[in-house]
Amino acid sequence: MNYRYLFLIILIVSIITRCENYEEETTIKANDFRLVTGLLCRQSIEDAGFVVGNPNDWSNFTLPDPVPDNSVISIAPGNSFNTYSNPFHSTLIIINDFDIESIWIVKGVVSSQYQSENFDQLFKTTPIDTTGMNKISCKRYNFNDSLYTHFALDLSELENGFYKIIVKDKSSNMLWRTVYKTDNEYIEPDDFSFWK
Repeated sequence: MNYRYLFLIILIVSIITRCENYEEETTIKANDFRLVTGLLCRQSIEDAGFVVGNPNDWSNFTLPDPVPDNSVISIAPGNSFNTYSNPFHSTLIIINDFDIESIWIVKGVVSSQYQSENFDQLFKTTPIDTTGMNKISCKRYNFNDSLYTHFALDLSELENGFYKIIVKDKSSNMLWRTVYKTDNEYIEPDDFSFWK
């Protein structure tokens, strides 16, 4: 009987160690679904916001190439996939032009690599590698019976940090955005100086 408990403890420690090693990976491919290389910050859909780093998002919205440091970007409603407020504290709004079938929320791996990568060009030819996404996603939502284009997700239980929000629409398009969860109400471009 005691061996069962010992085996269970060893198994749990082994799983936790593997998860931690997975997130601490130092070499990460440009099309890895966990990769975070920049962030589009804005408080509402109408907010121009600012960009830090070189966001590796795919949302049918094209950032200027190259993205100027701390640039102000005007984003009009009607782009395929948007999230706000970003950064967020507890509630994240998701809007897509087409009905969303599934949403995955995955803990991001921040990297200063790929700051000169043209992600729009990369993702036109090489989709993100979603291998293992179901296993390591923090949250997953499926809407097979009821399809919607707008969501307000309560994500208050997530730890602070970077996440990838990955959606699959009813046409099987995969789109993704990087978001940042924080307790700070206001954030400045200098808060992300590691992407300079």
